[in-house]
Amino acid sequence: MRRCNVLIFMCLVTMACILPESLHAQVSFTATVNKNKVSVNERFQFIITLNNGSNPENFRPPSFTDFTVLGGPNQSTSVQMFNNTVQQSMSFSYILQPKKTGKFQIGAAYIKVKDKTYSSQPIVIEVTDAPPATAGAQNNNSGSNNGSSGSASGDIEQYLRENLLIKTEISDQDVYEGESFTVVLKLCIPDDGTIAGLNGYRITKTPAYDGFYVEDADLRNEQFKAENINGKNYKTVIIKKTTLTPQQSGNLVIDPTSLDAGVVVRVKKQKKNSGDPFQDMLNDFFSDPFSSGSREFTASLSSKTTGIKIKPLPANAPADFNGAVGKFTMSSQINSTSTKTDEPLTYRITINGTGNLQLFNAPELDLPAGWETYDPKVSESSGTKIFEYLLIPRSPGDFTIPAFTWSYFDPSVKKYQTLQTDAYPVKVTAGPGYNPSANNYAANKEDVELLGKDIRYIDKDSPKFSSGTKDMKSGFLLALILTPAIGGAGLFVFTRRQKAKMSDVGAMRAVKANATAKKRLAAAGKFLQQNNSRGFYDETVRALWGYLSDKLHIPQNTLSKENIEQVLLNKHVSASTIDQFIQLLDTCEFSLYAPNIQHSDLELTFNSASSLISTLENELR
Repeated sequence: MRRCNVLIFMCLVTMACILPESLHAQVSFTATVNKNKVSVNERFQFIITLNNGSNPENFRPPSFTDFTVLGGPNQSTSVQMFNNTVQQSMSFSYILQPKKTGKFQIGAAYIKVKDKTYSSQPIVIEVTDAPPATAGAQNNNSGSNNGSSGSASGDIEQYLRENLLIKTEISDQDVYEGESFTVVLKLCIPDDGTIAGLNGYRITKTPAYDGFYVEDADLRNEQFKAENINGKNYKTVIIKKTTLTPQQSGNLVIDPTSLDAGVVVRVKKQKKNSGDPFQDMLNDFFSDPFSSGSREFTASLSSKTTGIKIKPLPANAPADFNGAVGKFTMSSQINSTSTKTDEPLTYRITINGTGNLQLFNAPELDLPAGWETYDPKVSESSGTKIFEYLLIPRSPGDFTIPAFTWSYFDPSVKKYQTLQTDAYPVKVTAGPGYNPSANNYAANKEDVELLGKDIRYIDKDSPKFSSGTKDMKSGFLLALILTPAIGGAGLFVFTRRQKAKMSDVGAMRAVKANATAKKRLAAAGKFLQQNNSRGFYDETVRALWGYLSDKLHIPQNTLSKENIEQVLLNKHVSASTIDQFIQLLDTCEFSLYAPNIQHSDLELTFNSASSLISTLENELR
């Protein structure tokens, strides 16, 4: 029987290929919903259907800004032949849930077929605060489920709600202000044989982490692990790992994280009779015996709100305490103890340990009179922070770089600890360009003070008088006199402005936002060449969010798809650009864990991201 089915299907496919173009029906691209009026907590189905379009490309779904996408896009195709006409259809279905009450429009979707772009019609959804319809009513309205199938789906969805969970693990509950701790979120799947696998997940809501400094860990190679939770066996995988550093004391809240997880559930196969033997035969052919017992569902999950009490640091902190909390060691070194005037020395302070390395400032040095330094070069690696200074002596003599003290708070002993560097004697000799009479500094302060008390006598024996009137009338002479003063004043103003500009980290990040985004896209391009879809989409998402964070002076952890539309509208970005941005984010996040991504899809996303960032750069000026 199955061999017969295969032969019939192959005949239909062959006929579809060889029939003339005139026998193919007209192309149409439409959008439908199973209901136009829903409650705020009710789910509904949105379907986009392409009829009779062969080899479609560049599909762009609408923006679902006012809705939460609980499932989809789920794609299906069919080929039928009636009255010598071949009919083909391709559908993309979504499960949506409104975010608030009101009337909202789902915009047009777009697809390209044979160099022609088709668009679907917008659909208006009315959202009320009435209670949602019962499961039976939903099945009757939709007309898509018959008999026990709707009940079975309801049972599975209830099973997923009751058994899938997100577990929050906090490394330390006894935390001081400024003390770093780790929050780990795990997706937990019951290990009871019901769920066959995970097709991926998409984080839909990220906590704001108000009151915390946030640093997310890279989770590229996390694997499932067996774990027993409250006496029940689970397969768990880490989906988010964040280091938090509280910036204030008191009762702080870690908001929930929400995600959509695509899971494959083992279900009993139910055979449906359509009343058409030929159609039943085709349905039987398309049912794969290896997957007929499984169905994919999208489960929406949220972690629990977690409160944590942050203790204030003890009073009477040392004067050299600048916010470091943890456990550290400190060392120093200088590249030489002898030098010449105007030749810099390299002085390095290294702090090692665990704690909030990112948050404390560079030490301020107390240098001998007549020495200059600049802001240090700061480098940081795992557990180490290095401050490298250039020290420039301007006068010869014997000097001492004094010992430097630095304090931090150690939560393990609940005390402030003070560390000290070594002192370094330095001998400075006169360099080739040293001029004692022109130098502004001296090894001995008394020399500078004495110069101000020197008396210069007037020569009374043979004075020579001359009138300065003639000389002062010379514009050239006047210019020579004023040029150094004007140039010095201009240089002073320019230097101050440049220093202010460099100190404004936000402004510098905004200026370099486009260049930084291009670097991240270049990294994504390398993953594209390697056909590494997960690495590619991860870097592309980083580029998109990072660009907006840098350009708009907004911390990245406060940006979300829920608020980004309003943020960009306030910056006068066009609605079409905003829709493109949100759609591209949806594409990247949904595809991040999707299997079997085509290389052409990666190229399309890469080109879209590059073009979109250029568009935003023009519109955000």
